[in-house]
Amino acid sequence: MKNRLVASLSLIFVLTVSASPSVAGQEQVVDGTWTALQTPWGDPDLQGTWTNTTTTPLERPSSLAGKGSLTAEERAALDEENAPGIDAAPGVGAYNNFWMEQGYVFEQTSLVVDPKDGRLPSVTAQAQQRQEDLLSARRSPSYPTTYEEPSLMERCITRGLPGVMLPGNYNHNYNILQTPSFVAILAEMIHDTRIIPIDGRRHINSSIHQWMGDSRGHWEN
Repeated sequence: MKNRLVASLSLIFVLTVSASPSVAGQEQVVDGTWTALQTPWGDPDLQGTWTNTTTTPLERPSSLAGKGSLTAEERAALDEENAPGIDAAPGVGAYNNFWMEQGYVFEQTSLVVDPKDGRLPSVTAQAQQRQEDLLSARRSPSYPTTYEEPSLMERCITRGLPGVMLPGNYNHNYNILQTPSFVAILAEMIHDTRIIPIDGRRHINSSIHQWMGDSRGHWEN
């Protein structure tokens, strides 16, 4: 599922991460109308600690077709159904469920909310082939023969430009900092920080390649 997403599209940030209680508590509600916070200089204020910890599936299961949300009873039943498999999982000599951040199943039946069916659009034939090639490579991995061969990703030094902010196994937290000229996103995973200029500056020379890319951002009304 993740491979399909990475190959086909990038979900909007606000659809894939949800505010932690410390951030959610800062929302302003006046007469039942939510008003977005602003920085002292007038930009939308996204600063704070965010998490995308959830076991809500990316796509809506076919068994829940046409159902955008679960009732409290349905959610409780699903949690109870999943609990035995999680609690009784055998050790594997590596990471086990103690280290995993599984999160919770929320009422929402899928992370995808548009299209309304909660399903990802079909991908092109070329994208499908890339996904199949990637899966094939993972099924037949090659192992390093010397200490020099493991990649920076395997060494947990950097993974380069982060992909979409979807739930994984652990390290689901993000910290966002803003200034009038920059937005910085610190990911808990590998502790990489993506610094995005928003002051209209030009991209760096195309001959220079950075691990975290050369992003540029702007605000839209």
